[in-house]
Amino acid sequence: MMENSKSAKDYYNLGNSYVNLGELENAISAYQQAIQIDPNYAKAHNNLGTVYHKQGQLEQAIAAYQQAIQIDPNDAGVYSNLGEAYYKQGQLEQAIASLQQAIQIDPNFAQAHNNLGTVYAEQGQLEQAISAYQQAIQIDPNDASTRNNLKKTVKKWAFLQGFQS
Repeated sequence: MMENSKSAKDYYNLGNSYVNLGELENAISAYQQAIQIDPNYAKAHNNLGTVYHKQGQLEQAIAAYQQAIQIDPNDAGVYSNLGEAYYKQGQLEQAIASLQQAIQIDPNFAQAHNNLGTVYAEQGQLEQAISAYQQAIQIDPNDASTRNNLKKTVKKWAFLQGFQS
């Protein structure tokens, strides 16, 4: 083995460092190197997807997340990331399916419940949204973002109920 040969984990860690520095192009390159060395490195696929997601390259993000899921179908975080990417793309049904899968794998994944609530609210399914937000708050009572989402959605729901009576 050559002195300067790096492992997939080395490149993965390098990618993480680049992300922390905000050097996303270098991060992409490092994650791609990790994947080239070890094509079954699910975390590298996920993180590559996350960088693409940050750049607004949703097609590439979704492809990377799907690759990660093929390798490790039990990672709730990847399903949640995939759900967020689908949501940003306006593919709400796929977003719901991915977020529900994340929750099925990890029922205590508060962020996935919160994200699911956001997708339901976008669809106008306010009662489902409220339920999802309440579940998130039950898991993580200190999450101000979820509490705010719940408050806004309850107000909207109450407002609409006033028109229906």
